[in-house]
Amino acid sequence: MELALTKRFLLACQEAKTIVERQPRLPRGMKPGHVRVLDTLHQLEEQQDQVRAGDVGRAMGITPPSITRLTHELVEMGCVEQQQLPEDRRVWLVKLTPRGEQIYDYYVRQFHQWLNGQMEAVSPADLEAAIRVIHQTAAIMEKVPEQFVPEEKGGDSCGK
Repeated sequence: MELALTKRFLLACQEAKTIVERQPRLPRGMKPGHVRVLDTLHQLEEQQDQVRAGDVGRAMGITPPSITRLTHELVEMGCVEQQQLPEDRRVWLVKLTPRGEQIYDYYVRQFHQWLNGQMEAVSPADLEAAIRVIHQTAAIMEKVPEQFVPEEKGGDSCGK
């Protein structure tokens, strides 16, 4: 592969960062992972009568401690209610609150629907290829040699 193509790809990645930055600003304290939990919980609530926190974690492919932490944070934000199962106190049922539904509606349903309409000129095959390449590159970047890992933001490593 030509080096120029890799450079163009890295420039496109910087452009992709601006795409993420131009998404609607999240409420104070909320992170994209929280919205992903709300989205997954909403989908599961449409399919099941009761949703366990573990169901959400499995659907998202994250660990039990991670979904527990995210769920507790969403409870504190007033977006999710949780209730222990009386017959098994280890199991927590979760559901969206009206605030959680409102955030889901705006940040997921409305924004994704708008973006989907804007992207009609992009073929599904091109979008699938972009997704695949981003995932492959993320896996490659997990193996970056120590010499290229910045020590801290704003520092000057320059190969030292």
